[in-house]
Amino acid sequence: MAIGYNSSQYMQKSYSQDIQRLTILILVLMLFGLKSMANQRGVSAPDTARIVSLNKKFDAALEAKDYAAAKAYADTILSVSRSLNDNTLIGDAYFSFGQVEKAMQNRNVFIEQLKTASVYYKRDNAYRLTGKCYFLIGQTFVELNDLNSALEYFYESYAMRAKTDDSLSLANVAVNIASIEYKTGDYPAASDYFFRALKLAEGLKNDKIKAMCLSNLSHLSNKMNNYGQSLAYLEQALEIQRRLGNRLSESNVLSNFGNTYVEMKEYAKAKEYYEDAIKIKKEINDEKGIAMALGNLGIIARLENDTAKAKEYYNRARIIGNRLGDKEVEAFLMSNLALLSSMGNHQESEKLLLNSLQKSKELGNPILIMANYKNLKEYYEKIGNDKKALEYATLYQSLNDSTFRTENSNKILELQTKYETAEKEKQVAVLTSEKLEKDIKLQNARQIRLLLIGGMAFLIILAALIYSRYLIKKRSQAQLALMNNQLKELNSTKDKLFSIVSHDLKNSVSAFTNITQVLNNSFEKMNQKDIKYYLDELSGSAGSMKQLFGNLLNWAKSQQNMIKVEPVNIRVLNLIEDSLEPVWPKINSKKIAVRIECNEHLELMNDFDILNTVLRNLITNAVKFSPAEGEVVVSAWKNESDMHIKVADKGIGMEPEQIELLKNPYNHILSKPDTEGEKGAGLGLSLCRELLTKISGTMHIMSVKNEGSQFEIIVPLSVQSN
Repeated sequence: MAIGYNSSQYMQKSYSQDIQRLTILILVLMLFGLKSMANQRGVSAPDTARIVSLNKKFDAALEAKDYAAAKAYADTILSVSRSLNDNTLIGDAYFSFGQVEKAMQNRNVFIEQLKTASVYYKRDNAYRLTGKCYFLIGQTFVELNDLNSALEYFYESYAMRAKTDDSLSLANVAVNIASIEYKTGDYPAASDYFFRALKLAEGLKNDKIKAMCLSNLSHLSNKMNNYGQSLAYLEQALEIQRRLGNRLSESNVLSNFGNTYVEMKEYAKAKEYYEDAIKIKKEINDEKGIAMALGNLGIIARLENDTAKAKEYYNRARIIGNRLGDKEVEAFLMSNLALLSSMGNHQESEKLLLNSLQKSKELGNPILIMANYKNLKEYYEKIGNDKKALEYATLYQSLNDSTFRTENSNKILELQTKYETAEKEKQVAVLTSEKLEKDIKLQNARQIRLLLIGGMAFLIILAALIYSRYLIKKRSQAQLALMNNQLKELNSTKDKLFSIVSHDLKNSVSAFTNITQVLNNSFEKMNQKDIKYYLDELSGSAGSMKQLFGNLLNWAKSQQNMIKVEPVNIRVLNLIEDSLEPVWPKINSKKIAVRIECNEHLELMNDFDILNTVLRNLITNAVKFSPAEGEVVVSAWKNESDMHIKVADKGIGMEPEQIELLKNPYNHILSKPDTEGEKGAGLGLSLCRELLTKISGTMHIMSVKNEGSQFEIIVPLSVQSN
C-alpha cells in the first residue's frame, strides 16, 4: 500500500504568516523613508503634493498643445520652487519651459532654457539631470548642423554621466561623440569613443549599441586599409542584427560589406552584398538606402567600364533621390553622374561636379567634399586643364591630410590594441574628482539614504528567502504527489498482475493434475493412440507452465535490476531456430507453417538469453493467435548499426486502442483468448518491452483486426556488458 505525505496546509499557513509580517515591515520603512526624504530636501508634504499636481496639469496642457497654459503652469512651478529655495525643482521648472519651446520648434530658446536648468541642477550635484540637459542641447545643435557646438555639449554630458552609475546613457553619449568626430575627420577621437561605447555595451549586454560600434569601427579600419579587421567587425555586427531581427540595420551592414569589398577591388563580392541589401531595403521600404545602394552598384559598373549599366543604376537612384528631396543622396549621385558625363559632354560633367561640391559643403560633410575634390581633379586631368587639376589635387590632399594622417592611423591601431587585450584599462573613469565641502545636513541625509537602501536590500533578501522556501515546499509537494501517483499505479499493476498470474498458474496446475489423474486411473484401459494424445497434452501443459514460470522469473529480475547483459557473438539463424524449439509441439498440433527468411551469415554481438526470451515470447504469441493451418513468418535483416527481427502472423490481430496501451510502460494488457480459447497472463509482451530496454532495443507493433500482427524488434549490432 502506497503512503503519501501532504504538507500543503502547513506550508500555506507558514507562508501566509511570513507575508503578513513582511508587508507590515515594508509599510513602516516606506513611511519612515518618505518622511526622511521630505525633511532632507526641506520640502513639506503639502508643497510636494502641490508641485506634483502642477506637473500633471503641465503635462496635460503640453500633450494638448495648449502652450500658453503649459507655460503658465511652468511659471507657477518655478515660483513655488524659488519659494522653497530648491535648486533641483527650479531646474525642473526651466526644463519644463524648454519642453514647451521644443514643441513650438523654437530650438535656440529651447537650448537657452536647458542651459539655465543645467546651472541649477549642477548646484545640487544632480549629475544625471545635468548630463541629460547637456545631451539634449548637443542633439539640438546636431539638428541645427552646428557640429562643433554639439560636440562641446556631448563632451560635457559625458563628463557628468561618468560621475553616475548610468552606463547606458554614458554609452549613448560616447556613440554621439564618436559619430561627430568621425564626420569631422578626427578619426583617432572617433575610434577612442567607439571603443569606449563598445566596452560599455558589452558590460550592459546591449547588442544594439555593440553592433553599431562594430559597424563604425569597420569604417575606421577601411581608412587604414585594414580590410581583414573591417570584415571581422562586420561579421560580428551582421550576426547580432540578424539575431535581433533588425532588418534595417542588417541591410546597412550588408551595404558596408559592399563598401569594403569595393575598397578591396573585389567587385563581384561587393555587388552580391549590395543586391542583398537592396532586397531587404525594398521589404522595409527604405528608399534612401535603396538609392545609395543603387548608386554604389553604378560606381562598380563604371569601374568595370560598363557605362550603360552605370547610367541605368544612377538614373534609378536619382528618381528615388528626387522624390525624397534628400540633399546627401543628390550630392552623391551628381558626383558619380558627372564622371560618366565626362566621357561625352564635358560642360555637363563640370556643372554636375561643382553642384555636388556645393551641396556637400552645405551639408558640412567632409567625406563627400573630399570625394568631390578627388573627382574634380580626375575630371580636369582628363580634359587637359592642368591648372585646375592641380588646384583640386591640392585641396583634396589638404583635406585628406587634415582628416587622416599616418600618425592618426598609428593612434587608432594603439587604441584597437588597447581595447582588444585582456589587460585593457577601465574605460569609463571619473574625469575629475571634485573637491566639494559637504555640510552636516548633507552628510546626515546621505546616511539616512544609505540606511534606507540597506533596509530595503535586507527586505528584498528576506522576501527572496521566504519566496524561495515557498517554492522549495511547493516543488517538494509536487514531487511527493507525483511519486504517490506512480506508486499507486505500480501497486495497481502489481496487484493486477499477481492476480492474473495466480489464476493462470491455478489453471495450468489444474490441467496438469487432471491429465495425470486420467492417465493414472485409466492407463490400463487406454490404447497407444489415447496414451500418445494425453502425453502430448501433458507435454503442452508442462511447456506452458515452464514458459509462464520463466517469464515470471525474468520479469521479477528485471524489476530488481538483477539482469546482467553479457554480449556474445550470435548467429541470427541459430537464435531463431533455438527460439522455435520449445514452440514446435504447439506448431505441429495446429499444423502451422513456419517460414524463416534469414541470411545464414547474419551475426551480431548481443545478449543471447535476452534475445532468445524476447523472440520465443513473440513466436509463442504468433502461434497462439494464428488459426489452424495458418502461417508464421520470422524474418531478419540488418543496416549499418542495427539488427531487425520481425515475427508476423495472419491471426486475429488487435484493435488500435490496444496497440496504444502497449506503448505505455505502466500499462499491463490482459491477454485475450487465443484461437482455441486459451487465455494467458499477458506477461509476455510486458517482459519483452522490459528486456529490450536492457540492450538498448525497441519494439514496433503493427496490427489489423482479423488480419494479423507484426512485431518487429530493433537492437544494436553490438552492445556493452553491464
